[in-house]
Amino acid sequence: MSAVGGIAVCWYWRIMSADLFSDMAKVTTELSRRREFEHLSDLLQSAAKVSACVADLRVAAESLATLEELMGSPRGLNRPSRRMTEFALLATAVNFYVRATALAARRGERGCSNIEKQLDEDQLADHRSIVAIRHLGLTHVTPNVEVDDDIVWYEQWPLAFQLEEGWKIGFATRHVQFRQKLYEQLARQTPVAIRILDDRLQARISRFGREFDKVPGGESLLRRHALDPTAVFGSEAAAKQAIAPLREGGLTTTFFTVGPR
Repeated sequence: MSAVGGIAVCWYWRIMSADLFSDMAKVTTELSRRREFEHLSDLLQSAAKVSACVADLRVAAESLATLEELMGSPRGLNRPSRRMTEFALLATAVNFYVRATALAARRGERGCSNIEKQLDEDQLADHRSIVAIRHLGLTHVTPNVEVDDDIVWYEQWPLAFQLEEGWKIGFATRHVQFRQKLYEQLARQTPVAIRILDDRLQARISRFGREFDKVPGGESLLRRHALDPTAVFGSEAAAKQAIAPLREGGLTTTFFTVGPR
């Protein structure tokens, strides 16, 4: 088989100078009718899960790169819009990092690709600190609890204050918008996680490829389920941009669209 790279739903290969795509969900569905090849669907889904986790980590990396660029600029310093942008980029990086590497899944959810066993002591400390901040400070908020190095990420105080017409009850909240240590942990840890999952994805795609090579007439099957890439990526220009990493030997590609209004 002349396949050279894969994405979650398609198999990409080249014959001469032509780019060809095949819908691997349909390919493995057809093969699942034959007992000796029914395991290929599970192998494909296993690779697809890791591929999706790599895509999450690349979103985290892009968020960090954008944040680094913003921090090097004097634009909007000390303005609420600047503070909220920094917070949004940092929170995005945290959430996508944890979603890819540590987030437990319920039935029907994709889940993560856990990396803890591949981390050394320092990396594991960074990883667990990021996960704790996500769980206790950003999503499942636990008020007034120390999360990392005695830092309370979210605090709330019930207050009573006196006005001319009498006492009034209110609440004050404080949450950390930005912390340099967390940014540095993510900057160290995200490339580590990408390397681990890239290797894992390579291994799973290679295993799938070896098993698919055993299918008689495999290339004819791929051609039978050929897929127009514009149907996946939305336009010819978007398809060319998305395909570029695969042409260069990459294993996964990520693209973004704007949802309907």
